[in-house]
Amino acid sequence: MKKKIFIEIITASFILLFVYAAASKLMSFGLFRFQLSRAPYFGRFSVWVAWVIPAGELIIASLLFITRTRYAGLWASFIAMLLFTVYVGTLLLSGMRLPCTCGGLIQKLSWREHLV
Repeated sequence: MKKKIFIEIITASFILLFVYAAASKLMSFGLFRFQLSRAPYFGRFSVWVAWVIPAGELIIASLLFITRTRYAGLWASFIAMLLFTVYVGTLLLSGMRLPCTCGGLIQKLSWREHLV
């Protein structure tokens, strides 16, 4: 029973995180796309990536919301968070000062706080 409650809490937290992140990116889409164009690795592909990231976040949230696809959603969440962690770690190691492409409250975090 405790395991099921724990999984429900993790799932709900991920749904909130991914929906919030996608919505904040889409509400300030022009700024998000501009900031991506200045980021390493994404510059040339910023227009494409600016649509793929929030779409992916919403797809993952949808997978998590549907009980039948929750397992796939949890794996997709793990992979998305792993990729984000690797990207932020790479930015920290590079020493570059870049704007955060996040929106809302998350935008106030430093890159180190993002990594944590």
